[in-house]
Amino acid sequence: MALAIALIFQYYVGPLIIDSNQYTGLLSERWLDACNEYEFQSALLEECAGNMGVFRVAAATTLFFTLAAIAAVCKPTANREAWPAKYVLFVFMCAVTIVIPSDPWFDSIYLNIARVGGVFFVLLQQIIILGK
Repeated sequence: MALAIALIFQYYVGPLIIDSNQYTGLLSERWLDACNEYEFQSALLEECAGNMGVFRVAAATTLFFTLAAIAAVCKPTANREAWPAKYVLFVFMCAVTIVIPSDPWFDSIYLNIARVGGVFFVLLQQIIILGK
């Protein structure tokens, strides 16, 4: 589901924001505020807008699974319950990220957290594979 939403944000919503508002309006202002350096290069601007869409979905996914882990610690059966509510929560979280400014939340803060977290995740996976 996250992959589908990320692809929609990258290849449909990002270019649509560029084309429909011609860089005006609250939505395009918040989505494209990290892409100001590509304002006169349409191909790079479209790529930047797509990347901002993927960062939004990735941040929502990270937050969703963090909340799911906390819920599982508090109540061990939480992973097996309320799946319709979880789907609605995830889609809502992805939708809310549309109005959050890209700079600094997705361009600086989340991007660096994801880079460091990705390194630790790969290292942990290697330790698990080699440990068996």
